[in-house]
Amino acid sequence: MRESLARAARRCAALLLLLAAVRTSVVATSTPSGPNAPPVTAVVNVTLVPMDREGLLPGQTVIVRGGRIAEIGPASTMTLPPSAIVVDGTGRYLTPGLADMHVHLDSFVQARPNFGDAPLFLAYGITTVLNLRGEPEHLAWRQRIGNGELLAPNLYSSGEFINEPRERTPEEVEGEVISQFRAGYDVIKYHQIVDAEGRYLTTSGLSRAAYMRMNEVARRLGIPLLGHAPIHLGLNALLEAHQSLAHVGELIPLYFLPPEPKDMNLFLLVSSVALLLLLIRCATWAAFGIVRRARNLSSAVCPAHVSRTRKIVFAFTVFAMASMVLSILLILSGNLPLLIMATAILLVMAVLAIGMVIAVATCWRKCAPSAGTKLHFVSLTIAVAAFLSATAYWLPILWRSSDAQVARVAGSARGAGIWVETTLNLYDGMSRQQRVKLLQDPAYKALSPDIREDWAAAAGQDLLPRWQMIVFRNYPNFTRRLTTALHKAGVPLLLGTDALGAPLAIPGASAHQELQLLVESGLTPYEALRTATVNPAKFLGKEDEFGTITVGKRADLLLVSANPLVDIHALQNPVGVMVRGQWLPAEKLQDMLGALAH
Repeated sequence: MRESLARAARRCAALLLLLAAVRTSVVATSTPSGPNAPPVTAVVNVTLVPMDREGLLPGQTVIVRGGRIAEIGPASTMTLPPSAIVVDGTGRYLTPGLADMHVHLDSFVQARPNFGDAPLFLAYGITTVLNLRGEPEHLAWRQRIGNGELLAPNLYSSGEFINEPRERTPEEVEGEVISQFRAGYDVIKYHQIVDAEGRYLTTSGLSRAAYMRMNEVARRLGIPLLGHAPIHLGLNALLEAHQSLAHVGELIPLYFLPPEPKDMNLFLLVSSVALLLLLIRCATWAAFGIVRRARNLSSAVCPAHVSRTRKIVFAFTVFAMASMVLSILLILSGNLPLLIMATAILLVMAVLAIGMVIAVATCWRKCAPSAGTKLHFVSLTIAVAAFLSATAYWLPILWRSSDAQVARVAGSARGAGIWVETTLNLYDGMSRQQRVKLLQDPAYKALSPDIREDWAAAAGQDLLPRWQMIVFRNYPNFTRRLTTALHKAGVPLLLGTDALGAPLAIPGASAHQELQLLVESGLTPYEALRTATVNPAKFLGKEDEFGTITVGKRADLLLVSANPLVDIHALQNPVGVMVRGQWLPAEKLQDMLGALAH
């Protein structure tokens, strides 16, 4: 009996040793060890913004060990490790580190090699980034970051864009998705090709079969997929594929405004105005000239027909002038009541136009007009027909931008389970004045000389052709309306800025610009902060790694001097940043930025 107990005891001891060895092995592979291991750090007497719920936890102490949050508790009861680095959190607030879910670190945008732009992100509290045009070297960077060999934000990356040519078979696209998955990329990026002027082409993009296969395979493998909208396939294809979007503005050419050819849109816009002017000219002639010509007509019924025509044309003239004024105001303001008024007037004008054509045809048949009068009748009829065609083109576009339609699209996106990266900073940066302002940001000096040169030149140029800048000057406001509607519908939003991928999208600084724009779009500071903390972790399937201040999660933290749930600006000037347990006080961060600026 005793021998049996002894054997059982030895087996239990061996099992315990084995479990201990396995645990040690797991810890060793998940956190840096040896000289690269971060020291034990304690943030003492701080107010937590935990982000696993809305609210604050005052008077807490957070102990970080091995790059992870080891303990959280009231400062009055916590015992600090004797070797811990102590950070005084009195009067300060501790939040999870921020994530920018749309950055570009590739050679195509002239990003610095070896993640040399990392200090720009860290100085602004960005402890996680999603790179959306990956190369094999980015996977090597990710490994070095995880091993503690490279001080940089935690890196997740897509592979190369999946896009052209349209002739690619579904099998070829499936093979590419599987290849990127096996290579170790974290995300699949779909990209719709644009021309040199940034115009979407309906001849670009994958075939419907290949596009659907791409999304199906990604879901089967469990790898997130996002990117540009399939402009050539339409909104229903996006919803059916459940594809997430890399820009909220992708919805505009997908549904709210025809994407291309923009030259045709310009032609139709100019034609509409020209036809309206022609109609006013014809209407003025008809209202004041046809009576004089009618005196020479022999038919006894002509005066009645002419009088009816004159009244219709005069009414049309009045409504046409009102329509022009409202159209100009609508372009400048985007006001919904003006949209409704303009639409109502266009409908009335359409009815009057049909009546005008009938009246003119009657006068032609019964009043034997002169050749000159016939010419005016013909020009008037052509102008009315063209006006009706232009109205049929523009009226649905006007109504698509109504609040009801915006809400409908947002609800459809929610039902399809779509995630949306906002990148509102890009649309806000359409203004030349705003881009010049961004050049004054202190972080701009820390960019590489090549990027500074390119962006300085871009700041003085219109990003869109001048006519589009006039017509779409309300574009930034519309993207905010979209963001508000998506948020209200429950569509999960991700903070993304296209940092380094677009002119004046400055790493780090652009994230705080984005947070402010989200608040201006109607999100509370807490809801805006979720787009940069909780939601990114959920999207990537890394909820056990980051996003909240919870024991066991990666120690990516941001210490600030004011409550960010009251004022989102409080996040802009951190007292210090912790990335994977490495504490970087403000002075250290500024030194890192200063080294880049030289």
